[in-house]
Amino acid sequence: MQSASLICRIFLVWVGVGLVVGKCAAADATVAISYRILPSDLTAGEPVFLTVNIENPLDEVVMADVGMERYRAKITLPDGKQQAAAGSLFRLISARNHVSIQPRNSLTETLLLNKWVSFIVPGRYILDIQFEGNLTTSGGLKLQSPLPGHVYIDISPLAPTRLQGICRDLEQKVQEANSYDAAVGPAEALSYVGDPVAIPYLARLLEAGKLLETQAIQGLERLATSSAVNVLISHLMSPSQDTRDLVRAALMRIDERTSDGEISAQIRAVGLGH
Repeated sequence: MQSASLICRIFLVWVGVGLVVGKCAAADATVAISYRILPSDLTAGEPVFLTVNIENPLDEVVMADVGMERYRAKITLPDGKQQAAAGSLFRLISARNHVSIQPRNSLTETLLLNKWVSFIVPGRYILDIQFEGNLTTSGGLKLQSPLPGHVYIDISPLAPTRLQGICRDLEQKVQEANSYDAAVGPAEALSYVGDPVAIPYLARLLEAGKLLETQAIQGLERLATSSAVNVLISHLMSPSQDTRDLVRAALMRIDERTSDGEISAQIRAVGLGH
């Protein structure tokens, strides 16, 4: 029906702020990938999610390789500097590897972009992202990937009350989750909140006993304030050996990186650091 030698023509259509669509046309059929930032009214320090929608309007199944190493991207920061990211720096929150997209159906995945850049500086960020996973029809035709998406991400100044509400909502999602898989996404998003307002929520996450200690400890390490260090120190005597090891390693990394003498003194007072 379709030949493997068929060449796909690709084009991009800008359809609104924060959304791009790339299309791969095979004769009278098209596979499209779109990217959208939701919500679009973002403030400094909050989690930034990119939803990726792969649409299959074909009359046959499309197999798609998705996952943490299927995206290559670069971002232009508000000051004009660029950062490049390997696909391994992106982890799909709804992580899957090889999935089937049914005829005339679509697949949606979510990327937590804070894993690459903190978004704590207000201004406009420009994301150029390329999906590099394989797209193959059930008939064996390998579809060509679309051109890179081009997404504007506008970050407004810090809004502490709003950010606290986001932390509260994420904590509630963790508490209401009925499985680890359901809890790890909001826990990870909470760990990337780039402001000390998240510390009490991360402290409770560390104590919750939902196997989310890694996310809580990593979030406290990223913040690396005196209060965050105090929370970590309070868990050096945790009943869990794994938690004690993770906390100790986090404190030693903070001490290596910090230029704050008081924070170094806190860590060295418990026998860690240099």
